[in-house]
Amino acid sequence: MKQCHTPRVTLFQNDPPWGPDTRRRPPSVAPAVTLVVLVTALLGVMTWALMLDRPLALVMPEPVLAPYTMPEEIAQIADRMGLSEEGRAIFVAARPQLLDDVDFLRVCGDSDHGGDGGESAPIGCYFGSSRVSGGDGEIAVYRVPDPRLANRAVAVAAHELLHAAYDNMPADARGPLDALLEARWSLVPPDDPIQTRFRNSVGPDTDNRSTEQFAYIGSEIFHDIDPELESYFARYFSDRSAVPAALAADDAMWEGLKAELAAASDTLMEQEVAAMAASSRLQNDRARLDNDRATYNMQVEEYNARTPEERTRWSVINPDGSSTGLGEHLAATLATFPVREAELAARQVEVDAATAAAASVREEVDRKYAEVNALGELYLPDMD
Repeated sequence: MKQCHTPRVTLFQNDPPWGPDTRRRPPSVAPAVTLVVLVTALLGVMTWALMLDRPLALVMPEPVLAPYTMPEEIAQIADRMGLSEEGRAIFVAARPQLLDDVDFLRVCGDSDHGGDGGESAPIGCYFGSSRVSGGDGEIAVYRVPDPRLANRAVAVAAHELLHAAYDNMPADARGPLDALLEARWSLVPPDDPIQTRFRNSVGPDTDNRSTEQFAYIGSEIFHDIDPELESYFARYFSDRSAVPAALAADDAMWEGLKAELAAASDTLMEQEVAAMAASSRLQNDRARLDNDRATYNMQVEEYNARTPEERTRWSVINPDGSSTGLGEHLAATLATFPVREAELAARQVEVDAATAAAASVREEVDRKYAEVNALGELYLPDMD
């Protein structure tokens, strides 16, 4: 006999953390005593403050941050930035993070945070003293999901590092620097794409102008730099060519993809043109055969309508000047039709194969174009 077993269920109900604990109710006098003690202490503090003629001030404790060690991915980016000791120290102190779509948009999606990146979404942001991710860091960089795009993260991290470096400068040291930045920025053409990204980063807060100039020039502009301005960047980079090298590698990757697409497109065009030309010739030859057959049928009707004696007098002049009787000519013409039909059928198979091959190449080229377009979209976090 099958035995049914019903387990015993015990229901637990947690006490709400904000509710009273009826199991340990204190004596009713305790709240009153506690209140008296607190009021007395507060009056004592106020009296002491009045005696010293000083205003009262509440001092909030500094947030305690957990120890920070750069994740391996961030350390690899830092190693490629060509940082000096001071630059690396500032970068580590900013507790940089590499974040996926959801986390990155949560902390950097607000345009007020002054992110660095495209026209529709940031790909990096610096928060200064307002920590990101609930107190985990000051710099956030978007983690692109394809390793082929990792070079761009080096420039983004350098951009955000320079925000931190500018933020760490004494206020009285920024005046000369700001003048140098403004002078160099005036040389950037108005239609340069960096101008659009700069305006997006600055936003309505013009106070961000100098720090954004410092970040954009320091991470993306490497020519026609005043030596005095370059000396500022030299504090944070022992090898400032490392960042343009990463950007150059990113550009080279895209140029390689463009070259592959161009070569594939050229091959596709050659195959499609050849297939269309072969198909056109085939159609013309088929039309010529149909026309020859119609001419043959018309000549046969005329030939059959003649008497035998008249037929003997009809002849056809050949290209070499010789003549052939019409009956013999018609018989020879009729014999060519099956041969020509077979040839056209064989050519049709070849044309069909060439057309199918070109269509297959087109599918591959379209797939490659779609992949490249999708890769470009991965530069920005998914906003959906």
